[in-house]
Parts: sequence; structure tokens; C-alpha cells
Amino acid sequence: MRAVDFACSLLVNVSRIDLSPTDIKVLIALASGLRCAPDIAERLDIRPCVSTNALKSMAQRGLLLHIGRGYYTLTPAGESKVMRLLSPHRNES
Repeated sequence: MRAVDFACSLLVNVSRIDLSPTDIKVLIALASGLRCAPDIAERLDIRPCVSTNALKSMAQRGLLLHIGRGYYTLTPAGESKVMRLLSPHRNES
């Protein structure tokens, strides 16, 4: 898939998911293997408090599990959001 096609499909999928742009970036960072708020902030070039707030917010919504000391992991609901976001042909259910 060409980069332009992927970007367009990603934008369409983002419009169907009730997350802020920062939440989406943090969610994708978690899906790519990052687990710690400071590491996510550094990778995304955002302030640590921004990544921490996004992580806490998504944990309260059941998308992430706080596993201690600033570390988080995706829940099945969070994994589902990532799949819907990144899969251009999946329908939201």
C-alpha cells in the first residue's frame, strides 16, 4: 500500500474512533512496544505530563491497564481500538 493510501485510510478510521490525536499517538506507541510514560513522551516528542495524562485517561476508559510505576499495557479493548485504527478495511462494531 502506498503511503498516501495508508494515510488516507488512517484519517478515515480516526474519524470513527473517539480518541484525541494525542491519545491515538500514545495508543500506537503502546502497540509498537513502548510501555513507559517517559519513553512514550520522548518518542512522540511531547511533554511527559501529556503522555501521562493520556495514559491515565485511556486506563480509566478501559483501553489500558496500569501495571505500576508509569508502565501500561493494552487491554483487549485497547488492542481492538488499535486494530480498527490501523486496518483500513475493518468496520467498527
